[in-house]
Amino acid sequence: MKSFFLFPIAFFLLVFGQKTVAQSPIQFTVCPKMWSTGAAVKVDFVEMQIKNPSFPVASMVFPATGADCIEITVPTGLQNSGSTYHFEGLKDETGLNGITMNDVWELRLHILGIKPFGSPFPILASDINNSFSMTTFDLVLIQKKLLGLPDNGQFSWHSLPGYWDFSLMIPNPFNNPACCQNLSLAELATFQNDSMDLVFYKKGDVDGDADPQLDNFSPNFTETARLGMGNQQFAAGETKTVGFASQIAGQAIGAFQFELEFDPAKLEILGVESTDFAVQFEVSGKKITLLGINLNGSTVVPGDLFKIKAKAKVAGFAKDFLALKPEKLHPLATVGEVGDTRLATLALSIVSKTGDVENDFSGLKIYPNPAGAAGTLLFFDSKILEDTRLIVSDLTGKTVFEKPISVLRGENKIEIPAAAIPAGGVCFFQFILNGKVVAGRLLGF
Repeated sequence: MKSFFLFPIAFFLLVFGQKTVAQSPIQFTVCPKMWSTGAAVKVDFVEMQIKNPSFPVASMVFPATGADCIEITVPTGLQNSGSTYHFEGLKDETGLNGITMNDVWELRLHILGIKPFGSPFPILASDINNSFSMTTFDLVLIQKKLLGLPDNGQFSWHSLPGYWDFSLMIPNPFNNPACCQNLSLAELATFQNDSMDLVFYKKGDVDGDADPQLDNFSPNFTETARLGMGNQQFAAGETKTVGFASQIAGQAIGAFQFELEFDPAKLEILGVESTDFAVQFEVSGKKITLLGINLNGSTVVPGDLFKIKAKAKVAGFAKDFLALKPEKLHPLATVGEVGDTRLATLALSIVSKTGDVENDFSGLKIYPNPAGAAGTLLFFDSKILEDTRLIVSDLTGKTVFEKPISVLRGENKIEIPAAAIPAGGVCFFQFILNGKVVAGRLLGF
């Protein structure tokens, strides 16, 4: 098997050099392999693309025969010293094969700068929206894919030629011509009676654990689950938690998403708590939107799935203030490796909405960050006056510090003590302003 580095000239380089006269067809094998393990990939076909200044891009398709490698023959009629050659494979499988919450975890660590990817393949696999970049929008699309929600993402398989120098594709594999030239005819001829690798990755499979032999894969979804709500009695000004539990005995819920309606004149939403689920929530007007991922795998969760912490403004019962719309969830029965213990640091309770909150909030600055010995300060401008609550959570989503804050019109300065921020670690803050969640990341000193 040949493996060599092509000196950088330009992407899709057209080679004009000494005339090469081919005397016979060039024959070799192309072996599709998984980037993370080197395991053989079951593909549909391999396509050879030929580029020449004298004619448009041409191609030949070589169907898979069931063997690990595919026989390639380049006839003499397609051999020209002015042509360049590129090989790609197709695997038509866009399901949840290899896509788990661990991929969300790995991508989040990379975006936060805690554990950057050391290979170009996780970065390429993270570009779900085909923007030739990697952003938090891709993270959201993976989460939607796991929840079985419409995502408009691209979760197909792609490949790179094994003779490229992948080390040159870090940190930006989307635009790096130094690594990635096509083969000239002379270079192609060196593969005569040899083999060439095609290295595959699957969009969304950031950690590279997809099964390359599967043709298609989809999880076993349960359509709905019924949710029951506690009905605690509140005195005016009293703070309590209201529990929510599955009403179908023995049902395993891997994830859920649904909405609650509440009366903001009677109830103030302070947060969401859960032992078994990482819960992301957003408050907007009279609506609470919740999304939860089971941290312990798609197992049966006894008792409450989560609890909403709220403060009553008037006396009454929970069901006077809160209503399920509708009273059902969207559970995932199986989503692969959802139970990975490292998901304890996923912290989905942090909503990545910083900056402008419906034009009422702007100019968020955190200084110092990393925090100093006295902690850190949040600076921002607000157009509204509102009493709210600042919550600081660790990487598990557990609240480690909270205090009431009064947001003023104009400039604001909020203190967060050093004791609330783990030394050398990462935590997150959030507060609700005008029904929207403002959140950000804090670094320990």
